[in-house]
Amino acid sequence: MIPIQFRRRGLHLSAALLFSTLAACGGGDGPTQPPGPTGVAVVAGGNMADSVAAQPLQPLLVEVRDTKGKLAAGVQVRFESTLALLNGTNVPLATFAAAAAGPYESVLAMVTDAAGHATAFTRLGNAAGTGTINVTVPALGFSATTPVTVRAGNAARLVALPRDTAVYVGGSYTLRTQVLDRLGNAATGVVTGAPDSARVTFSGGAVTGTGFGRVLLRLAAGSATDSVRVSVVPQGTMLAAGRGGIYTFGLDGSGYRRVVASPTARSPRWFPGGAQFVYGEALSHALVSDLNGVTHPLLPNPGTLTGEVWPHPSRDGQWVYFGGYTPLDGQAYRVKPDGSGLSLVPGVPVTSSTQAHPTVSPQNDRVVYFLDEFTVTLHVRNMQTGAELNAPTAGHAPEWSHGELIAFIDPINYSAGRVRVMAPNGSGNRAIAPGTGYDFGIDWSPDDQWVAVHDAASGLLHVIEVASGRVIPIPFTQGLADPAWR
Repeated sequence: MIPIQFRRRGLHLSAALLFSTLAACGGGDGPTQPPGPTGVAVVAGGNMADSVAAQPLQPLLVEVRDTKGKLAAGVQVRFESTLALLNGTNVPLATFAAAAAGPYESVLAMVTDAAGHATAFTRLGNAAGTGTINVTVPALGFSATTPVTVRAGNAARLVALPRDTAVYVGGSYTLRTQVLDRLGNAATGVVTGAPDSARVTFSGGAVTGTGFGRVLLRLAAGSATDSVRVSVVPQGTMLAAGRGGIYTFGLDGSGYRRVVASPTARSPRWFPGGAQFVYGEALSHALVSDLNGVTHPLLPNPGTLTGEVWPHPSRDGQWVYFGGYTPLDGQAYRVKPDGSGLSLVPGVPVTSSTQAHPTVSPQNDRVVYFLDEFTVTLHVRNMQTGAELNAPTAGHAPEWSHGELIAFIDPINYSAGRVRVMAPNGSGNRAIAPGTGYDFGIDWSPDDQWVAVHDAASGLLHVIEVASGRVIPIPFTQGLADPAWR
């Protein structure tokens, strides 16, 4: 009996030990993991860093443990990244999919497996930037983040601004450049420049004018290329008429502003010294203005005149010459700047045909004007004797230089035409530029080396070198006409 009792006791002790062992291991289903930190944790694939649109080989693996630290199966996990700005739109730094082949979405919801795991395949977004991938478990209130860095791709596009501008000889400006990848992100790259002539230099982003002319500047950053245009121009402060009024500006674009607000303003001309100017109002009365836009009529008492057109101060500022219009005709007039002394221009005979646009020599002894007798011709007269100094010359809108040349338009059908110059006696009549679409309204540079005129085809002001015929467009002058050069 004793041995039997011993064996029973042995069996009883073994069963108790086995029950104790099984209980410690979680029952009869096999061993379990010990409890771990509560929450959701990234266990693989975190801290991503790669180029735009890349797809990391390692998917993002997270683990969820419940409030007791046990692996949580069957709970929803959400994957979402922060946003970055691309071309004005916020886009995700990463997108996610349940399988490598996609589809990829900005927000992915998955359910954890029996091991408490959720796996998200990741594709980096199109926007470069740094941020986080946010992992949340809504049902348990858990969240975690992992850094994500999206780098720009290789340089694929170069953008340079301004596209077209002007600079003085010896002046410079900084070119604004952007190197972009194929998706529009800022990429890295050293910008180099190759001008098509020696009229500009490019160094460290600065464009410097070295000689008059029109230049194409080719730019590169790696395989990305772009080009800009530059006009290297003579010095000058201009007035011009445009939509909405009279504007002033430097020929390099500096100081651009409107000084007179009027949709019908036209034909401004400087008084000597440049503190004031006179301008016309369509076919109405002329006005005098300062650079603050304070105006007054040129003629306080115009009498029978209904308009003063193309007003021109003399070089010494003693007189203002203009075409004076009545309901019946137009004649050449002059008046003192204060509005006194109104009279017909001496030496110019009154006719039944319209004559206007008078400008005078620097010595105030000769005048040139146009006469419209079915054809428009230019006439130069001695104001003391009335003697005509030239044979009538086809032309319109004459402008006497600071010396012994007269610039004018040789019009086609009363419209735009060639720019020509001649001596006061009509000799040396020649076109100074190949263009045939220049509008009425010319002015000379102070040194008489250039004339400024409006090109009807492009809508821009051009400066033309009288000796060479070199034409330089002024890029920012779209819609401006009737230039006046100070």
